[in-house]
Amino acid sequence: MHIFSRYFPLPSRLAGALLLSAATLCPAAETPQALLQQLWALSSHGPNQAVNLSALGELFHEDAVVFGGGYRGDAPRVSRSSKAEFLKQMAPLSAKGFYECEIERQVLLHERFATVYSVVETRSTLTQAKPDFVGANSLQLFKTEQGWKILSLYYFVGKREAPVTSKGESGVCLR
Repeated sequence: MHIFSRYFPLPSRLAGALLLSAATLCPAAETPQALLQQLWALSSHGPNQAVNLSALGELFHEDAVVFGGGYRGDAPRVSRSSKAEFLKQMAPLSAKGFYECEIERQVLLHERFATVYSVVETRSTLTQAKPDFVGANSLQLFKTEQGWKILSLYYFVGKREAPVTSKGESGVCLR
């Protein structure tokens, strides 16, 4: 059995899990873990499929910011986006799939504040054994009257020769 399929045994199950309606996927997140599960599911999509931007946007606080880090060639780079700019970047259709698999999550929680460290693998097809890339994410969450919301998301995709250290198992997605 393919490792990635342990979480999604059949492509149709993955499609079903990822493409649930906004009403099903985006009830008020009652825990940070529920919010993260929704985030990775809503960020994922099949080839030439649109992201549900409305549902994805509901996960973010109105004043949220997203920082993206990585490299362009050998030069390190970081970008900053507002919630609206981030959602606009997620809008274009892609001929490739984009399947997010969170393999590790550490949550620190105090009342209405949570900090999350998350390791996520991304694949363009469901059948590939190795991810296209692995990223580390830092999220700061706040519990509003409508549930947990993302205040900030910082994702970093490093160089292949410096892989992310993780306690998670590749291809085994957290639930």
